[in-house]
Amino acid sequence: MSSTPWHPASRFEYRAVLPSEINAEGVEATLSEGVLCVKAPKAEAVKPRRIEIQAGE
Repeated sequence: MSSTPWHPASRFEYRAVLPSEINAEGVEATLSEGVLCVKAPKAEAVKPRRIEIQAGE
């Protein structure tokens, strides 16, 4: 039995539709032990924000 390095036998492609707008500049992807992890942060425009309400006089 020889210990030859593993080489992918074919190309893999997957596409997913994301439910909201993302910050394309902030997308990160890592591949570790055959597991692909993709982080796609929400765009600032779609993030919830606090609005301070001031009482009138």
